Amino acid sequence: KPDVQVVSKACPLFVPLVEEGWLKDPITMEVARRYLEELLQYDIDTLILGCTHYPFIKGAFARNAKRYLRGNCTLIDGSVGTVRQLERILDRYKLRNPIGTGRVEFHTSGNEAVLKPIFEKLLKQDKI
Repeated sequence: KPDVQVVSKACPLFVPLVEEGWLKDPITMEVARRYLEELLQYDIDTLILGCTHYPFIKGAFARNAKRYLRGNCTLIDGSVGTVRQLERILDRYKLRNPIGTGRVEFHTSGNEAVLKPIFEKLLKQDKI
């Protein structure tokens, strides 16, 4: 569609806020408000969350998008498409395990002692 305008906005402060576990914290809400407020100059009808951290603070985007963007702004969680693409690749190479089987491993370049409890909270797992 040649008439579609795409606007990109980096939101680097969200990564440390999510990794700190401040998902519904007033600071996170304020940061979301400030980032979205910068987009008021555009007539945005769709907001795509394009980072692996953003689904954890989707609520902050949703509440602020209604206030600072068009009232009918559609919020798209980019992680859903990522998961669908992963499923297609796993199916193509016959690598998908039946549901409920297999093991998931998490690797980080960060401090594991600091991040492990945060990941457990975010993923609602007793043990990672």
